[in-house]
Amino acid sequence: MTHPNPFLQLKKNSFWEKSDTPVWIASSFFLQRNLASDPFPHKMDSGNSQRILGALKQSLLSSEYLENPQFFEFDAIKTTEKEFLLEHFLTTYESQNPECKSGLVIDKSGTFLAMINGEDHLVLHSIEAHSGWKEAWKKLVDIEDYLAKNYTFAYSNKFGYLTSQLANSGTALTVQAFLHLPCLIELDQLDEVLIKDLDEEVQVNGLSGTYDFIGDIVIIENRFTIGLTEDHILEAVHKTATKLVAHEKELRTQLKETPDALIVDKISRAIGLLKHSYQIDTKEALSAISFIKLGVDLGWIEGLTDQDMNKIFFEVRRGHLSLSSKEEIPQEKLAQKRAEFLQSALKPITMNL
Repeated sequence: MTHPNPFLQLKKNSFWEKSDTPVWIASSFFLQRNLASDPFPHKMDSGNSQRILGALKQSLLSSEYLENPQFFEFDAIKTTEKEFLLEHFLTTYESQNPECKSGLVIDKSGTFLAMINGEDHLVLHSIEAHSGWKEAWKKLVDIEDYLAKNYTFAYSNKFGYLTSQLANSGTALTVQAFLHLPCLIELDQLDEVLIKDLDEEVQVNGLSGTYDFIGDIVIIENRFTIGLTEDHILEAVHKTATKLVAHEKELRTQLKETPDALIVDKISRAIGLLKHSYQIDTKEALSAISFIKLGVDLGWIEGLTDQDMNKIFFEVRRGHLSLSSKEEIPQEKLAQKRAEFLQSALKPITMNL
């Protein structure tokens, strides 16, 4: 009997289509923990890594806080599936090269992922596709509390929770807010706003981990984890993100009242590019999708919703495209397949300005 691909099921039931705000598209939380009783992953032998993997796997699969969780051995996951997970969870590449026996636990909702024996014994990751973050944060806290009843985590009175990278110790909490800020970026106001409103305890990056804001996505993230409480970190990220969202919304309101020729031109060009390209790379596609997503929110484009555009934003990336294909897409054909997908997906849209 052939079982459905669980990653394809995750893709089909993606929570990204449920995002309720065009600007603050997601909030993400990471908690890193290590067991006090064992060496950290990079110093473990195969016996220890297998034992810890089995124990943490069983605990997570038994948790009442997860919805039908599934376990995957990291080595058994295909490269395209790993890439899909990176894209779906908006996560980083640090966990992609574990040095010992490792695995992932993912729940049915697609909003929770646990990495076992990656950089640390355990990295808990929860993500929420809208501006509120109480649900995702509570889920992470509940799971960590549940695990803490059965395991003693490595902790120092001086440094807090200990991690493989000292800079991540303390609360060992990373909070990220993913914002879509095309108006601030394209009207050259982002740097000015950041100088005025950026809290010194937070930093700004793009999807690539650099100051290159691909798709006009800006990530607000806490800079420090040592010497700060979890509430302090949450407040610092939330405060900065809220200010940036307010500035972006103000510019969008002004555009609705008085359209800017530069923005109108970029939106119309984006439609032409995506509807008529024979091939297109990821970065160029995401940039154009950003303008169409903005046009939808401004009411200048009809035929698709903001939720539709969120889905398209993910679908054009390599992991998603490869997973959707019935056969592996050769590298030299990806740009063409991406263009074909976009032509089909964007057929319903029309510009009504």
